[in-house]
Amino acid sequence: MTGTGLFDTERGAMRKAPRQQRSSDTVQRIQDALLEIIASEGYAAATTNRIAQQAQVNIASLYQYFPNRHAIALSLFEHAAAELAQLVHRQVLDSMTEPLQTVLPRLFEQLLSFMERRQAALLNLVEEVPELRESAQAMSLENLVRDISRTFLEMHLGRRSAEEIESKLFFVQTAGMALVRRYVRDRPAGIGRERFVAELSALLVGYLTAPPPCAAAADSPGLRPPAPRKLRLNTMRPLKPHS
Repeated sequence: MTGTGLFDTERGAMRKAPRQQRSSDTVQRIQDALLEIIASEGYAAATTNRIAQQAQVNIASLYQYFPNRHAIALSLFEHAAAELAQLVHRQVLDSMTEPLQTVLPRLFEQLLSFMERRQAALLNLVEEVPELRESAQAMSLENLVRDISRTFLEMHLGRRSAEEIESKLFFVQTAGMALVRRYVRDRPAGIGRERFVAELSALLVGYLTAPPPCAAAADSPGLRPPAPRKLRLNTMRPLKPHS
């Protein structure tokens, strides 16, 4: 499996990277075998011997590239995560000057397509392999494309403070990716792909373009604090003394 340039991290999971096509094919068969075993028998059944048997490779060949089954799982996740990050990075970079209403639907459509194709590596594998969860957090799309996403928001949100940009970045990335992952995993009835993309995009565009909470409160009469009541001085005339 080849590297992914800017986000090339797969070599960290492997003992050595394949240099020839034949070696790449061997690594690919080993990785595919792990996914097949997990899908049919679960991760507990995926011993290195079982993986080598399923991949039809010698166990020595497997250990030439991977020290254990966790390294195979990690290489699968890292490669898929890096590919996805590169796709998003390129899409955001190419869309810097386009309006949010155009960029977000196209971006979420591409995210869905990629995650559907690589669901086994990006979603199922993390659920099946507990040891991957820490790595999955570090290699999450949110972390890998945070800098380019921040630059994109700075260009589109005008004179917002750095603190507000960071806050919006957190909520957009966290909510957006959580909903995409949930949709790919669960396929909720009654929500087609086109509707999902349109509603998610509208939700985030509305959030991003809304005025800051303090400004919104100041502009809304119903949210303004009541004006302080003026104290009325006692203007009663003093009583005349009885004669």
